[in-house]
Amino acid sequence: MGDPLPGYHHDPFRDGEIEHDVRRSGSGPAVLVIHELPGIDEATRMVAERIREEGFTVVLPDLLPPRSGEPTGLDLALNLGRICVSNEFWAFALRYDRPVTRWLQALAVREHARSGGPGIGIVGMCLSGGFALAAATRAPISVAIAAEPSLPFRWRPGAARDLGMSTAEVRTLRDRAARGEVCVRAFRYEGDPVSPPERLARIRELLGGETVVEPIPGRDHPVLDRAVGMTRHGPGEPDPRAVPALTETLRVLRETLLAGAPA
Repeated sequence: MGDPLPGYHHDPFRDGEIEHDVRRSGSGPAVLVIHELPGIDEATRMVAERIREEGFTVVLPDLLPPRSGEPTGLDLALNLGRICVSNEFWAFALRYDRPVTRWLQALAVREHARSGGPGIGIVGMCLSGGFALAAATRAPISVAIAAEPSLPFRWRPGAARDLGMSTAEVRTLRDRAARGEVCVRAFRYEGDPVSPPERLARIRELLGGETVVEPIPGRDHPVLDRAVGMTRHGPGEPDPRAVPALTETLRVLRETLLAGAPA
C-alpha cells in the first residue's frame, strides 16, 4: 500500500520518552491536524488539505502508525487496544493528565518557531478531540477545534461529562479562554454514537455558549470527514449538514491566525 500523504515532508519529533513521526505541508501559520482512531488516512488528508488551502502549514502527527501504508480495518482494531492499555492515551481514565498532551504542546512550540504567526491552531477529531482541548491549556496554541471528542469512552460511570483532562487543565483552559488567549470550538452530530452529548454540554458550561457549534442533525460520525466529502464508502459529496462546522473552523483559524483578530 502507498503513502497516504505523498509529497509531505516528514521527520520524527521526540519530547521526553515519546517520539512520533510528523508530516508537514504548506506555508503560513501552523495548524496541527490530529487523526482519528484509524490513523492518518485519506480522510485525514482531505481535512488537512482543505485547511492548507486557507493559507496554513498543516502539521500531522502520526500517533498510531499502521503496519504498512494506508490504515486497514485490522489497524483500527489494533489501535483500539493500543489506546486502552498505553498510559500515553489511557482511553478509560477520568480527569487524567495524558502524556500525549505534553508531547503535542512541545510539538506546537517547535512548529510555531518554524512557521511564525500570532499562534498556532490544533484540530482534534474523535479520538483526538479531547487532546486538542487539553493541549490548548498552553501557548502558543490559540485555536482549538474539538470535533466529536470521544475520550474517555462513555461506558465508564461519570465518563460522559469528563473532558479527558485533569482538574488543573480544565481550570487553565477556562482561564485562558476567559482572557481571550485561546478560541475553542466543539461540535458533533446530534446522534453521534461515540461522542456523548453530555461532553459538549460540559464544554458549553465551561467556556460559553458560542464555543459549541449549533447541533448538527443526524446520526453520523465524524463531522469534518463528512464536511469535506469523505463518506462511509469513500470520497463523495460533502454533507451539507456538516459544512457549517467546517466553515466555522476555517473562520476562527483565519481570523485568529491570519488576521490576528479575535474570533
